Amino acid sequence: ASDVYKRQVWLCVAIAFLLIGSIGASLVRTSGNTVQLIDTYIPDVEGTFIHATIFKPKTATAENPAPVVVTCHGYSDSGEKQDFAAIELSRRGVVVVEMDAKSHGLSSTSSIDSSPASTFGEGCGFFTVIDFLMESHLDYIDKSQLGITGHSMGGLATMATIEHYGAMQTAALEAASLPDSDGGSSVTENELENARALNPVKAAFIQSALPSSNPEDYGNYYIPVALNYTYYDEGNYTTANGNGDLKTAPEALAFVNSILPEESQIATVELGKTYGSIEDGTLRVVYNPPSLHTCEYLTPECATNLVNFFSMCFDIDTSISATNHTFLYRFLFSAIALLGLAILIPLLVIALLKTEFFSKIVVTTPEAKVTLNSKKDKLIFWGCWALITAITVFLLVPIIRLDAKIFPVVANMGYAKLYTSINVNSFAIWDVFIALVILIIFLVLYFTKLKKDGWTINDLGLKISGKQITRSILLALSVGCIYYVIVFAIYYILKVDLRAWAISAKPFNPDKISMWIQYLPWFFVYMFAQALATNTINRVKGQKHNLLINVLGNIAGLVIIAVFAYTYLFTVGVTFPAWQTAWDRVMQVIPFTFYTAASVIITRKCFEKTGTIWVGTFVNTFIITMMLVANTSMFLTLH
Repeated sequence: ASDVYKRQVWLCVAIAFLLIGSIGASLVRTSGNTVQLIDTYIPDVEGTFIHATIFKPKTATAENPAPVVVTCHGYSDSGEKQDFAAIELSRRGVVVVEMDAKSHGLSSTSSIDSSPASTFGEGCGFFTVIDFLMESHLDYIDKSQLGITGHSMGGLATMATIEHYGAMQTAALEAASLPDSDGGSSVTENELENARALNPVKAAFIQSALPSSNPEDYGNYYIPVALNYTYYDEGNYTTANGNGDLKTAPEALAFVNSILPEESQIATVELGKTYGSIEDGTLRVVYNPPSLHTCEYLTPECATNLVNFFSMCFDIDTSISATNHTFLYRFLFSAIALLGLAILIPLLVIALLKTEFFSKIVVTTPEAKVTLNSKKDKLIFWGCWALITAITVFLLVPIIRLDAKIFPVVANMGYAKLYTSINVNSFAIWDVFIALVILIIFLVLYFTKLKKDGWTINDLGLKISGKQITRSILLALSVGCIYYVIVFAIYYILKVDLRAWAISAKPFNPDKISMWIQYLPWFFVYMFAQALATNTINRVKGQKHNLLINVLGNIAGLVIIAVFAYTYLFTVGVTFPAWQTAWDRVMQVIPFTFYTAASVIITRKCFEKTGTIWVGTFVNTFIITMMLVANTSMFLTLH
C-alpha cells in the first residue's frame, strides 16, 4: 500500500510538472497568447523543404504590416535555439520566421550535392525562406523591413546570405554603369532602385561567427549589420588574435573600417557604438558580451543587443524596454516539463508490468551480495570508480576525435548514407569504448571474485527466456511510444518542445526513425554494460545512498571535464589547448552528463521491479537514442 501511495504521489508530481511546464513554456513562447505560432513547410529545390515556425503578433495585420526577421540556429541544433530572438522580437510586434536549417530539425536534408559546402551554399535555408517571403501573399508582413539573424553556423549562413543578395545588387550596379546601359556610364535613380530591389535583406545581426579580417571583402555589404560575438566563445582561439576580445580584433576592425574613409579608420573598436548610418546601409555595431558560444541564446545581454539593433533599423514597438526579457522563462518551464516526462518513465514501466502480458517478465529481484567489510573490498569498489573517472577524463577527447577516422565524410560536414550526425557519432564511439572498459572490469571481478563467491546468472540479472526478452523489448517500445505521443501532443497542441539547454524531447520526421535504428546498437552496448555494473558489482548490500553513488560515479569524469574546461576558459580566456579542435564535442559532455545520470536511475528502478537488467537497458536505449537523433543534424545524401 505504501508503494502504491508513493507511485500515485510521483504520478501527480510528473503530471503537474508536465502541465505547468508545457503550458508555461507555451504562454511565454506566445507572449501570453498575443503571438500566433504557425508551423509551415516551405518547398525548396528538388522536392526538399524547410520547416519554420512563424511568430505572428496579433498586431501584425494587413492594415498594419510588421517588420519580419528570419532566424537560423547553430550546427547540430534546431530552430527552438533561437527562441530568445523570436520571443523578444515578436512580443515587440515583429513577425519572426524561426527556421530549422537545411538538414536539421524538421527540415529535410540537402539534395544539391554531398559536399561540405552544400548546406552553406544554400544559406542553410535562408535563400528559400527569404524568396518565399518576398513572393508570398502574407499581407501582415512589411517586405521592405526584412532582417536576418543566426548563431554560429547560422551566423555564417547570415553572412553568406548578405553576400548572396549583395552580389546580385553589385552585379546590377556594374551592369548599370556600362556605357550601353539605360543611363550610360552614370547609374540612374531608376537603375539604382532596381539594383536595390534585388536585395530584399535590409538588416542583419550576426551571432557568434566572425567575418573576414580583410576590409576589401565587404564590397557586397549594402545593409546595416551588427556583430555579436561572445568574449568567452569556446572557438575564440581561431580568431586572428587568438582570443575573444573584439576591441582590437582584426575581424572587428575590418568589419567597421570597411565603411569608414581612410582618414577616419580606427585602431580600437568601441563596443556598442554605432558606426556609419542606417540611411545609406553603412551602419555597423560590434557587441562583445561576457558569455559563451554555447550560452549566447541564454544570455540576456545578447537579447538586449539584438532588440536594440533591430529597433534602430526597423519600426519596432519600443514601449517595452530592450532589457525587459521573458525568454528565459520559456526554457525554465520547458525544463520543468522535461523533468516531469523523465519521472513518468519508470512509472509507465511499473504500470505496464501490472498487465497480464508484461507481468511474465518479472522474476524475483536478486539480493545485493556485494559487501564492503574489508579494506580490500573497499579498495576494489572505490578503485574501480576512480579508474572509470580517470579513463573518462584523459581519454574522452582522444576517443571522440576518432569520428574523423571512422566517419570522415560526416566529420567534415559532408553528406553520407549512414551515421549522418557528427555529434551523435562522437558519443556513439565513446559509449562503445567506455562500455568495453566497464565490461572488462566486470569480467575481471567476476572471474577473480564473484564466481568464487558463488554468483550465478540469476544474481547478475541476466537470466531471461526468449519470450521474456521479446516482451521486454515490446514493453520498452511501448514506453517509448507513450513518451513520444506525449511529446508530439504537447508540440502540436501547445507549439513547444520540451528542452533544457541542449537536452530536448521534440518531434521528428519519419526519416529520423532510420537514423535511430542505425545508432541503436552503439548505445545499446553502453546501456547494457551500465545496467550490468550498476545492478551487480556496484550494488552494495546495506550501503546508504547506493543509487546516488552510482549516479555520481558514472558522471564524475564528465563533470570534471566540464568544470576544468570552463574554469580554464574563464580564467585564461581561451579553450584548453589540447581540447581546442574538439571544443564543440567537449561542450556536449554537459547534456550527456544528464542523460547518463537519468539512465542510471531508470536502470536501477527497472531492475528493482523486474529482477533483470533487460527492461532498463532497452528503455534507456530506445528513448535516449531518439532524443539524441531527433535534436541534431542529419546530413543524409539523397543521391
